[in-house]
Amino acid sequence: MPTLKEREDVSQLRLVPDNRAWITAPQGLLTLERSLGGEQEQIVALPNMTALRGDNRILLRARVGDGADRPRFQLDEFLVRVGGAPEPFTGLNNADLRSREDALGTYFWSEKRVGSNTICVLGLRRATVEGRPLPRGTNALDMMLRNCVPGTVDDALAPIMAESVAYYPGSSVGPGPRISRSISPLAAPMP
Repeated sequence: MPTLKEREDVSQLRLVPDNRAWITAPQGLLTLERSLGGEQEQIVALPNMTALRGDNRILLRARVGDGADRPRFQLDEFLVRVGGAPEPFTGLNNADLRSREDALGTYFWSEKRVGSNTICVLGLRRATVEGRPLPRGTNALDMMLRNCVPGTVDDALAPIMAESVAYYPGSSVGPGPRISRSISPLAAPMP
């Protein structure tokens, strides 16, 4: 059986419609997806309105635990799986990360200021079935955001906040907070 690295080398990314994206990214330019055997990957391309080189993007890895029900997020292991941290965050380690919580749980980030009004963030988080539906056959959704924007840390981190990642886009849920749509299949229709 081919290794994950071998599958990554030969698995092509394909363009998928926005309504098939695993998260909501209104500013997303396009969504790419590929199957990596037991894992699935999506990349949501984001605009880069700065003079900094590199792609703003959200990398999503839906995965199954290696022998455990739900593996714990490990930064080093995750970075190896995705080919390392993007510029300007190469050499990232746990000591470089800050953390906060929102309605979906804990997220981590590192930031770099460039000039007086530009900030780059590398945001990381894991979503589990308790917080949102996951792609079929997986039990964890790991996310990595690289986003350089003119503005604040909160502006840069917005694409991986609970409001963007805690539900599937294309939902018929009305306006207001959209956290989890995990309801019983026996529940009455929503108004």
